[in-house]
This record gives sequence, C-alpha cells and structure tokens, in this order.
Amino acid sequence: MNPKNNQPQRPIGYWLKHADDVITQHVNQVLSDQGLTRFHWQVLNIVHEAGRITQKQVFEPMQTFVEAAGLDAIISEFENRGWMIRHEKGGSGVTELELTDQGKEGHRAIFSFQSEVRKQAVQGVSEEEYMTVIRVLQRMVKNLE
Repeated sequence: MNPKNNQPQRPIGYWLKHADDVITQHVNQVLSDQGLTRFHWQVLNIVHEAGRITQKQVFEPMQTFVEAAGLDAIISEFENRGWMIRHEKGGSGVTELELTDQGKEGHRAIFSFQSEVRKQAVQGVSEEEYMTVIRVLQRMVKNLE
C-alpha cells in the first residue's frame, strides 16, 4: 500500500503497459486528421532515418507493435499516398523501402506533431531522469532475455 493515499502500489509492468497505451492513444488522436497512427509514424520514421531499408529490417523493431501483415498494410498505405516506394532487390525477393520526396515532406510535417507529443510527455522530466529510465528498462530486458 502507498501510505500517502491508501492505494495499492502498482508494479512496473502496469506502468509500462499504461504508458504505452496512453502514448498510443495520444499520438493516434494527434495524427488522426492526417489519417495516420503511431505505428504509421514509427514506420515512416524508421524508413526516413535509414534512407533505404529492407522491409525485414523495418519489421524487426515494429514486430512488438504490428504483425507482418499489418506492416505490409501500413507500407501499402504510404505507397498509395505516394510517400514510399518498394524496390525489389535484384530478383532476390528482398524488398527495400524508400521515401519519395512527397514522403520526406510528409515526414517533416508529422515530425512536428510528434515532437509536440514528446515534449508534452516528458514535461518535468530531466534528460538525466529520462536516460536513467531508458538504462533501467534496457537492463531489465537484458536480464530477462
């Protein structure tokens, strides 16, 4: 029990799940006018940062959030918008992704929304506190993997 308010202490798993849910809801709300979600943003940003990247490499960090079919649907949506193109790598069956000029402009616009969400989320949290949380979570994951 928390002696200050007689509420049960909640474990880290609760806070991790709740934080992820709240972040997802907030980002989805902010991006809804653009017809995008948090997962769209994550895919767009991964491809933007890489320049050109295989679909498999995009899936590695995204598999926590979407299944392969869901990733393919997001990529198809970006293709339909004219923001992303797929390149078949020499008949090998490997697909590389790249943003078009329109996609790079879209990324810039969405980045400004995303930056505001991040700024709001970390209000009152020092850079040192933020980095401590990241290091602790990384250590916990490493301990359990």
